[in-house]
Amino acid sequence: MPFFAHAVSDCHSLVRWFVGCGAALATGAAVAAVSEPPADPMKARTTLGDDSWTVKRVGGDLNQQVQKIPAGFRSGTARFTTPLPQGYPDPTPPGSIDLKKYPAARRAQVTSSADSNVGSNMAFWPLFQHIKKHDIEMTSPVEMDFTFEDLKTAENGAEPNADAEGSKPAVKSAVAVPKTWTMSFLYRTPDMNKVGTEGAVEVVDREPVMVLSVGLQGPYGTVIVSRGVEKLTEWLVANAQWERAGEPRAFYYNGPEARNADKWAEVQLPVRRVAGNVPTAGLVEEKAERK
Repeated sequence: MPFFAHAVSDCHSLVRWFVGCGAALATGAAVAAVSEPPADPMKARTTLGDDSWTVKRVGGDLNQQVQKIPAGFRSGTARFTTPLPQGYPDPTPPGSIDLKKYPAARRAQVTSSADSNVGSNMAFWPLFQHIKKHDIEMTSPVEMDFTFEDLKTAENGAEPNADAEGSKPAVKSAVAVPKTWTMSFLYRTPDMNKVGTEGAVEVVDREPVMVLSVGLQGPYGTVIVSRGVEKLTEWLVANAQWERAGEPRAFYYNGPEARNADKWAEVQLPVRRVAGNVPTAGLVEEKAERK
């Protein structure tokens, strides 16, 4: 059962995040701008010398778009209506691959080595109590950071908690099993609380980071993370001017009100340019497009 498994009726902030604001989709919604795509979906252009960009479409579905709707975003059947942390770029649509730059962000986090598909429930509640105590509204996404030790084989392509519409016949798929994981609730702005430790919850500032990100749709858990890492690794193999620079993380944008088949996620890998390829400025100095 995922960490979103239970609703809490006595808290408006959690219900708002779980259920959304119920706003109707805007038919004339503005469409997020996308960079001119490269000819080969697996190969990015190497002319990224101008480092003023925040998001670059570099692979996957080059034509998929994200629509801004009241209080949120939509792409196909995937949507959410909870605000992003300040300065965070728009979500990557399912099926697309983007290079993205994220600003520094303050977060409340809980780290564990338990099974992430089950133990994340235990992390959710201390985090929820933390934001309730400090009167901090929920943002989206919930972030999961992973460190991996080995691979195991799943007997089903869908997560065990998948509903009937998301279930599939048994298939063999390599699923990365995290050694440790960290669940984070992101503050919308860093002035909402100071850094420090409160019981099991640690409040920290995450440094700016550049990532390769793939948008995905489906049940949350280690299966979707493994699928995303596989797609990102394929892109890196085809684009040798970039290399992995850290452990994967997942963004989960929806609560339990969304069908498993419609849940929006991103899987990301920190990346950097390989030495000798197109000089890049430090991320801390790249603020031109940050809100």
